[in-house]
Amino acid sequence: MAIVILLEKDFGPMYRAEVRARTTGKVIRDGAMPMMSKEITETSFFSIFA
Repeated sequence: MAIVILLEKDFGPMYRAEVRARTTGKVIRDGAMPMMSKEITETSFFSIFA
């Protein structure tokens, strides 16, 4: 773990996820089931105060 922190390099699934996010803009892979509900991900921060 210390090597990953010191070198600031990722490998394996995390590396592939970061490359996908940079190149395609997708932060969640196709077919993935997010652990949060749809209402939470679609809620705007400012709608809480409305």
